Amino acid sequence: LIITGKDVKGLLDQRIVWGIEVYNTTYENMIRTMITNSCISPTNNNRRLWTGYSNILALGAAAGFTDTVKEQISYKNVGEKIREYCTRFGWGYRAEINGNTIQFSFYKG
Repeated sequence: LIITGKDVKGLLDQRIVWGIEVYNTTYENMIRTMITNSCISPTNNNRRLWTGYSNILALGAAAGFTDTVKEQISYKNVGEKIREYCTRFGWGYRAEINGNTIQFSFYKG
């Protein structure tokens, strides 16, 4: 039996950082802000990932990573940027179903 397809984290590959975003914070907060601004509550409501009555995505508790960043990002794929940063710092991220939402959280292996 061969099963193929994308996992839940593939939802982040469906969104880009819309416009210009400037970050001067930790990488973890930057990623959480990218997810919020691109998927959970974007300025253009048509770009929101939701079922029509509630958000599909939610953020879990912050892991407290302290690596800092000063960066500007424009029109980049959210999923690709998250994988780039997680690879750089040895982090992982998971998507867990919690009720009617998919909750994203980060961890160090």
